[in-house]
Amino acid sequence: MIQITAEVALKPLLLGNQVELYALMQRIYVPVYEHLWSDKGQWYIDQQYSFENLKKELENPHALYYFVIYQSTTIGILRIIENEPLIDFKDRKASKLHRIYLDTDFQGKGIGRILIYWTQNRQRQPSDSILWLEAMDSQQAAIDFYEKLGFQKSSSFRLDFTQMHSDFRGLNRMWKNIE
Repeated sequence: MIQITAEVALKPLLLGNQVELYALMQRIYVPVYEHLWSDKGQWYIDQQYSFENLKKELENPHALYYFVIYQSTTIGILRIIENEPLIDFKDRKASKLHRIYLDTDFQGKGIGRILIYWTQNRQRQPSDSILWLEAMDSQQAAIDFYEKLGFQKSSSFRLDFTQMHSDFRGLNRMWKNIE
């Protein structure tokens, strides 16, 4: 367990936690993002949080994957990929904030900000110069949040998931200096 503040901790996610991870993401992802999907996000949950995909993601030696714990309750996930170049700045060292999902009941408490600052400070140690992420272009609240924390848009692209409604397939790449 990594204690970030008195109330916020990170618990390393292991392959044996797949059932717990799947149930958590059913609970916290679907209510927020179901409008993006023709099947309310079930394909995405099944694909991203399956045993096979979790095994593959945990095998990446550059990936850090955690449950987010708030006052001893599991409320989300955080996944970071170190040494992951940003296509827009191929010549700069970078790490990707791959996933950060929090239960909406716990949003607005500063937990997301705490997690991003922790990630930023951790990535600063191996002298990464950029922290980047991808945010759905239809999720303006998320984009506003990241911009408040100093992220800026660098480029965009579209997902090719046929299960996702066409109007919601856009993603923005966002980045910030962390030197």
